[in-house]
Amino acid sequence: MFGEYIEDAVAFYELAEEKITQDNERDAKMFYRASVFCGANSMEAFINLIGEVFKQGDNIDKNEIAYLNDKILEFSPSKIKVEDRTKYYAIDDKIKFIIKRFGVNIDIGSSKEWANYIKFKLLRDSLVHPKSIDDTMIISDYKKNIKNGLNSTLDIMNEISKKIFSKSLRKGLLKLKIE
Repeated sequence: MFGEYIEDAVAFYELAEEKITQDNERDAKMFYRASVFCGANSMEAFINLIGEVFKQGDNIDKNEIAYLNDKILEFSPSKIKVEDRTKYYAIDDKIKFIIKRFGVNIDIGSSKEWANYIKFKLLRDSLVHPKSIDDTMIISDYKKNIKNGLNSTLDIMNEISKKIFSKSLRKGLLKLKIE
């Protein structure tokens, strides 16, 4: 599913670009916002896939599996067993965990890709939880933030994929990077 979200994000970005050529800023912003939502969802879907793979493989610590799947393990004295319950964790924290735990080739402190991903996530957060009545972001900022954000999302996914799955993302997805 994460691949479809990336494809959708790029398609919405291209539709926004088309609307700009028609001097239709309102519709351009609508498509840019849709691009951000799909792009951000692609990373979450990718990390959820990794959590599910580890859950099925049962090949890392059970607490790590629970963490990646937004669960926490607790002992129930009345049932005399360990149970899981839902506990949501921030997506960027789960990505940091994967990077550190599996030695992914990304330096969180100095990586341009990581910095761009965080800016993209903040853009997504500002759109999902708006603090103003109107969308005041200018078109050039949308373009820059989406381009950098989607490209960094693909780069981070690719580096994680190399470590977790021992192979790069599909070439068709990597070709979706915005020039």
